[in-house]
Amino acid sequence: MSKRPLEGYRVFDFTAAKSGPYCTAILADFGADVIHIENPARPDPTRTMKPSFKGTSTEYFNIHRGKRSVQINTKTEAGRKLAYKLIAECDIFVENGKPGSAEKMGLGYEAVKAIKPDIIYASISGFGQDGPYRNRAAFDTVIQAMSGFMSLTGPMGGPFTKAGPSMSDLITGIMTALGIAMAIIRKEKTGEGTWLDSSMFDMYTSLMEAAIAAYVNGGMIRRPIGNRHPANAIAEPVRCKDGEFILQMFGNEQHQRFFAEFGMPDLTQDERFSDGPQRVKNREALVEEYVNPVLEKYTMAEIRPKLDHAKVPYGEMNTIEQLVEDPHFKYRNCMIPVTDSVNGTYQIFGSPFKFNNFDMPKETFAAQAGEHNVSVLREILHMEDEEIKNTFVQMGVEITL
Repeated sequence: MSKRPLEGYRVFDFTAAKSGPYCTAILADFGADVIHIENPARPDPTRTMKPSFKGTSTEYFNIHRGKRSVQINTKTEAGRKLAYKLIAECDIFVENGKPGSAEKMGLGYEAVKAIKPDIIYASISGFGQDGPYRNRAAFDTVIQAMSGFMSLTGPMGGPFTKAGPSMSDLITGIMTALGIAMAIIRKEKTGEGTWLDSSMFDMYTSLMEAAIAAYVNGGMIRRPIGNRHPANAIAEPVRCKDGEFILQMFGNEQHQRFFAEFGMPDLTQDERFSDGPQRVKNREALVEEYVNPVLEKYTMAEIRPKLDHAKVPYGEMNTIEQLVEDPHFKYRNCMIPVTDSVNGTYQIFGSPFKFNNFDMPKETFAAQAGEHNVSVLREILHMEDEEIKNTFVQMGVEITL
C-alpha cells in the first residue's frame, strides 16, 4: 500500500459515543496511528449497542476501525501519569466530553499543551466551549431539532422530522477531521499547535445555509415539503409502471431533453412551465397531468436507458436491503470484509475516498478493549514488563504479558 497522508502522526483518542470516534476513524483511515483510550471501569458504551455481532456492536466495528485500544483510568494517579507519557508521544488529541470535563481529569488543553506544546487539540461538544448553551448536554436528535433541520424535513403539512442517520454526529466528525487536517498544514508552516473548538450545533447549522439566507436576506420562511425541492418543480418521486423513483431536473435544457426523449411536447414553451419559478408554481399540473401519465407506461428497466440517454438525473428509492445488493455499491467497495482473531469475518464500511496515488486501508478492524495495553507501552514508551504490570495493577486492570 502506498503511503497515506497521515502516516507518522499519532492520535490520543479520548472520545466515546459517535461524533468523536467517527472523526478519529477518518484520521485512522488516512494513516494516523490512533490510540483509543478506554476507561477499564467504564468501557465505551458503543461496544454494547444493538444489534451486535458475536457480542460486539456492529456500529462499534465501523466507527472504531483501524485503531489501537489502551485502557487508562485517568481518575487514578497511575492512569494520569501514563496518559501524560503517551500524550508526549502524540501529535493530535481529540476529546468529545462536555466542556470542562477533560480539565477535571487533568487532560484539558492547557494541561496537554504543557506536556506537548505543539499539540493539535480538538474538543467536540454539543454547543461549543463558550456561549449560553455551553453546559447543555446534547445528542444527535437535540442538535437536529435546534439547528432548524427538522423544521425543513418531513411530509408537507406534517410534523417536523429528523433524518434517519445520526447526521449531526457524522457531519461533526467529518468537519472536525477536516479542521484537524487544516491545523496540521498550519503546524507544518508555523510550528504551532492549535485548539479546535468543534460544536455540533455550529457544524450542523452551517448546513442550513440556504434556508437561513433565504429568511435573513429574503424574508422567506421554509417548512417541510416532503420529498420535493423548494426551487425545482420536478425533483420528487414520480411513478412508473412498477413503482416510484426520484426524478430531478434543473434548467430548461434538461427539461427539454426529457420531453424529447419521451415524445412529449416542449413544455418550456408553455408559460406555466417556462422557467423554474413558473414550474414550481404549477408543479401539480406539470407532474400529475404530463410527467406521471407518460412514465407510467414504462417499467423502471425501460426508463433507465431513456433517462441515461437524455442525461437526466434520477435514482431508485432503495431500501437498505436493495442498496447493499446494488451493483454500483458493490463495485465501489462501499462495504469490505475484514477478519479479526475474536469475531472472525464480518463487513465494515469501505472508505468513500478514492485516490490515484495511494490506497485507503482494506483490512482494518476494531480492537478489543485493551487489546494493545502491552504492545503500545512497549513500542511507544519503551516500558519494561514489570513497569507495565505495576502501572495497570495500580489502575485495577488485569493484563497478560
